[in-house]
Amino acid sequence: MDINNFSKYKTRIFKKNETKTILFNDINVIPYPGTDDIYKVTFFETYKSNSFSFTGEKVLILKLHNSKIKIITEK
Repeated sequence: MDINNFSKYKTRIFKKNETKTILFNDINVIPYPGTDDIYKVTFFETYKSNSFSFTGEKVLILKLHNSKIKIITEK
């Protein structure tokens, strides 16, 4: 999914008026090799709502820019 479709998808999910429970466990933050501003974050997520549920490992590649974090990739 490209970044525009991914952004629209996430916006649509979080705008839904429903109860969401999101739990994070085993969070690890590792500097990405050869960079000063990119990090690999791994964690176990449990996400539950009325319309969707997910349990499993997630991997994010994050970039720190101007004191803000931007998600580069999410798996």
